[in-house]
Amino acid sequence: MQDLFHQSTRRLSAPPRRPLKGLLLASILACSLLPGLSFGQAAPITMTELEALDNSTTDALAVSADGSVIAGTSFGGTPSIRYAVRWTNGANVTALDHLGSHAMVNGVSADGSTIIGASYNSSGRFHAVLWRGTGVTDLGLLETGEFSTATDVSADGSVVVGQSRINSTSIYHAFRWQDGVMTDLGVMNGNGSEATAVSADGAVVVGNLHNVLPNYNTRAFRWDSSGMVELGTFGGNESRAFDVNLDGSVIVGEAQIASAQYRAFRWEGGVMGDLGTLGGDGSRALVVSSDGSVVAGWSYTVGSSQQHAFRWTQAENMVDLGTLGGLTSETTDMSADGAVVVGNALTSGNQTHAFRWVDGVMTDLGVLNGTSYSYARAVSDDGTTVVGLSGTRAFIYRDTSGMLDLENTGASMAATAGDLGAAGAQQLMKVAQVGTNEIRLINAGPRLSSKGVAGVAPVPVGLRLGAGVVDASGSGTLSFGDIGVAAAVAPGFTLGGALSLSSGSSDIETVDYDGQMVAGALYLRHEPANGQGLTWKLALAHGAGDVEVMRPATLSNTEAGHGTTRLSASTAAVELGWRKPLAQGEVTPYLRLERSRMKRAGYTEANDIGFPVTWEGQSVDLWAATLGVSGRQVLSPRDTLRYDIGLSVDLDRDADDISGTSGAGAITAPALAVNYKARLEASIGYDHRLAAGGTVNLDLGVAQTAYSAGLTKTLRIGYETRF
Repeated sequence: MQDLFHQSTRRLSAPPRRPLKGLLLASILACSLLPGLSFGQAAPITMTELEALDNSTTDALAVSADGSVIAGTSFGGTPSIRYAVRWTNGANVTALDHLGSHAMVNGVSADGSTIIGASYNSSGRFHAVLWRGTGVTDLGLLETGEFSTATDVSADGSVVVGQSRINSTSIYHAFRWQDGVMTDLGVMNGNGSEATAVSADGAVVVGNLHNVLPNYNTRAFRWDSSGMVELGTFGGNESRAFDVNLDGSVIVGEAQIASAQYRAFRWEGGVMGDLGTLGGDGSRALVVSSDGSVVAGWSYTVGSSQQHAFRWTQAENMVDLGTLGGLTSETTDMSADGAVVVGNALTSGNQTHAFRWVDGVMTDLGVLNGTSYSYARAVSDDGTTVVGLSGTRAFIYRDTSGMLDLENTGASMAATAGDLGAAGAQQLMKVAQVGTNEIRLINAGPRLSSKGVAGVAPVPVGLRLGAGVVDASGSGTLSFGDIGVAAAVAPGFTLGGALSLSSGSSDIETVDYDGQMVAGALYLRHEPANGQGLTWKLALAHGAGDVEVMRPATLSNTEAGHGTTRLSASTAAVELGWRKPLAQGEVTPYLRLERSRMKRAGYTEANDIGFPVTWEGQSVDLWAATLGVSGRQVLSPRDTLRYDIGLSVDLDRDADDISGTSGAGAITAPALAVNYKARLEASIGYDHRLAAGGTVNLDLGVAQTAYSAGLTKTLRIGYETRF
């Protein structure tokens, strides 16, 4: 790529929102005759990399007023074609249609609805076009010419200006297109013209006249419904107009003085004002604020060996914006109020870097990882969003996030998407399992109680308290406390419930969870008469809570995001077993069928980063069966050992795709793949009955997870008593 600062000063790039603003007709002709030519200069990048088409090179050239729509080009694919592309909040890069082959982009309307430029048709002719959605509209030609190009567009996209070749000559005329009609704006005292900019309402067009007599010079003009007016010079032969303010009353550009050097000018009310220089021989005004009070461009400094970006106001005159440690800088665009100026400057290492200037400070926007240079092309009206190119990759910069790699950001979102569902599922399944601890009332018959009522046998009641920790290898930890109660409601039937409160975190790969959740469980157990025979259990459990989700920056030039969402899980289970007494114990083979649903609500990440993601909600539905065996062994009059070993198998798992949108693009990814549809789980418990009454419990459990080979380990200490 050719360095901006090694180009002729007469051919410096024009403001990025209108890349062809100062283009000479000869260069348009060259593009028309060379179909293989790369159109446009590499655009600077906002340091999030914008996604490319088929790993192609990308170039961000223009941005809408609010920064939500970015227009540019993407070159690559098979066969290699230069596509016009659009990046939009909530969408990945979108290729726009072309007339036949290559296309170029020169601007986007302030409202983002219309992108303008040019495209080769099937006959190899270059025609001005506009895009609304992905469809392309051929704006046509003046008379019987062969080539045309669009250079600027009104705020609402209804008016397009540019130039079109006249008949078979090499002469171009400026045009204004509206409602399907291309109008020739004509010439004055010469034979050629080009339109470089248009006012917000499309009523005023500015540009340049060519081959103006008697010396065949170039002169700036202003056109409105009353006709074309030449703006004049400072005593020299030539002038050029590059930009116009919102209502068309102020025009900026360059004009020659009598000694043939160029001076930046500001034209208003028929008067061309000389903005001066930074001490050198020449200057050029490239952009003007919406109200016309602020002008930016570049000027030679003392000795005329260096050019520096400048910002001009009536109060401060021309202010040198400096450099990034090197010799030169230039302006490419400015915010609507003139407070933010963007452009390119040489660093002390002689590399070209994009810059953003505000409140007297020039900030180096840096480069994307793996590249050495960057170019700022355009800035949103509020000054917060800069777009351009770094290396061969388009970028977007937000003042809240710095330069981001949009390709890496998309990849990071995709990686996060799968892990988001997995982390939520694992977190809430732990909660649901903790909430289903069962209190077993072995002797279900009537018992006396100190609180009994005469003539009525009180219902036996058990109470259980506990606390513990869950450690899921590679996916976080969870601490919990629980309370359970059970009552023998009829001979052989126990009705129980449990409530647990948990707090913890989960850090599966690209996602961290941190929050508190509450889970509740209700169950009905039937015990066989005389301790032998069929036993069954019905259970319901539900857990929910609000958690903070942290999305770390796992790839270069990406940003971390965080937000709050609600997680919930529900489980219904039926269990059938056959209990068989043993010497000093019992054993129960069982089969359990479970229906579970885990849900994560949609949420939007906090707005303290450049590209907060809005995640859609997700649910996971699961049918699973567990075949296992549980048992108890009395070790002594006060000590009992418990155990439970099972194999759980997924019968059916239906997980929603994970989807999210942000200013960096949209992502839809499948839920994280389940690696282990069959999983072993085992637990062992120890009960010690105290002399003063009550029982102390110690439980240790291990289980395989659906998503990784790591084991989830649970340790719980509790206390039980009977009433």
